[in-house]
Amino acid sequence: MSNNNWEHIVQKLKESIPASKFDAWVRPIHAEYKNNKLSLKVPSRIFLDGLKADCESLIRSAAEEYFPPGTDVIFEVD
Repeated sequence: MSNNNWEHIVQKLKESIPASKFDAWVRPIHAEYKNNKLSLKVPSRIFLDGLKADCESLIRSAAEEYFPPGTDVIFEVD
């Protein structure tokens, strides 16, 4: 993966959501891109549910902008 692409998404989220929400939901994400799949790994199921409720649409939209067309965004508990 181009870590640079994920860093662009992180920066876009940082500019789009309040700092407290960014620190709570975005900082703990571990991202990995392989085989046209962006895997976003988070520490727990509760975290996953909160992240998806608050940020999923923003993350998916940004991924369309910074990753190749057809990239699947997968949210997973690590």
